[in-house]
Amino acid sequence: MDDVTIMRRRITSPVSGQINGTFLWNMGMMHDLPKILGNADPMHYTQLLPGVQTNSEYDSGLHIQGCDNAHNFVSIAGVPLYNVSHLLGFFSIFNASHFPLMEFSKNPFSTVSPNRLGGYLSMILPEEIPERVCGEFSVGPMSSQGTFRFPIGRKSAMHVSVRAAYLNWLYGHWLKIDGSRLGYAFHDYNLTYLCRPNEQDIIKLNFYYGGDDVSLTEELDDSDIGLKWGNLLSSFHWKRILSSLTKTEHTFYYTGYDNQFTMQMPSLSFRLPSYIHTWGYKGKYVSEHWQIGGDVAFHQIQPQSPELSGAYSGLTQVPLKQYTQEYSLYADYCQSWKKWLLQIGVKGNLYLAPDRQSFFDVDPSASISYVTTDFGKLTLSYGWQHQYLFQTGFSNMGLPTEFWFSCDKNSPPQYARNLSLAYDVELFDGDYKLSVGGVSQKSFSSSRV
Repeated sequence: MDDVTIMRRRITSPVSGQINGTFLWNMGMMHDLPKILGNADPMHYTQLLPGVQTNSEYDSGLHIQGCDNAHNFVSIAGVPLYNVSHLLGFFSIFNASHFPLMEFSKNPFSTVSPNRLGGYLSMILPEEIPERVCGEFSVGPMSSQGTFRFPIGRKSAMHVSVRAAYLNWLYGHWLKIDGSRLGYAFHDYNLTYLCRPNEQDIIKLNFYYGGDDVSLTEELDDSDIGLKWGNLLSSFHWKRILSSLTKTEHTFYYTGYDNQFTMQMPSLSFRLPSYIHTWGYKGKYVSEHWQIGGDVAFHQIQPQSPELSGAYSGLTQVPLKQYTQEYSLYADYCQSWKKWLLQIGVKGNLYLAPDRQSFFDVDPSASISYVTTDFGKLTLSYGWQHQYLFQTGFSNMGLPTEFWFSCDKNSPPQYARNLSLAYDVELFDGDYKLSVGGVSQKSFSSSRV
């Protein structure tokens, strides 16, 4: 046979745009990007995308098209995480080498989007079984991390990632000032078990645990101050591929975030705990034109509740705990003809607040796009969104001033109406991408003290 040469242009950008307006980040290309203290952090690079702003270089939050960081939905495979920052915003909790892709959307106009007013960011779990044992390891001046992948037979595999900081070991001598000793450490552990028993089914078990530990010891007045925050997540995912265009997905999960400030003195003890724990289920059916699904979530929330004890204390307060339920059903229809793409949908939400108050809302959405190879894509979108969980605080750094609480009759759900016009085009054979957009948003929210 004669020689056959296949030529294809090499894609050097880690970001690729999708027809539905989302971005996909190839985590394997993060090694080619600049690193901060030895880490290529996906959250910081997301801040560089169009429509995303940040308040400072050390702010780990995402402010998307004018929304607050607490309006975003950040997740691992669709399972929410309520705080994703380390070290006052230097790092996020995501070990990029553990995930093949990151999905990001700045427009929450689809009914498939979670009940948030802002954008959507999700780390995608691996679905390919490695042929042999492999991995990678990196060392930085503040932390080191490693990811190992090994097959278990021909139909399953295990992915394990570990990251830990060693500031106390290397720099402990410089963290002592005038009788005060400062300590800091953080850690992240990821474990994903992947099983593909046949060509139709993909089963994944995922686990994440990580947190920060800050301590300050004052030897002069014999006091200890501590600050701890961290996440715990576990989930079961089952995807069944019915055909090339049809599939079903089911997810059962638990996720929780705890934040606690403590101060110990010889005659006084002070604690300021808060947490949010969520148990839930997500299911959906996807075909060529339809996405139909539902979400169920049960929240257990403790807003900040000070606890004071000691010789001079007369404060006795029962911690306020909130138990809420959240139900959603949605249907989304997509149809394309010639150069046009139409997407319409509707979502129904039922939220049971802790004071026996119930909220029922209907969120419609619609978008129409004109797409050609030469012209690019022009999209007009409109939608309503509701959000039932709020976060208070003045930073995005995991400090004890930040905690979550539920809506109720005094603080009704936040909701927003959005109208968006966006234009995207590739220039010079795809070497450059131009994105221009404008959003008109009318938001309604309440706050309480």
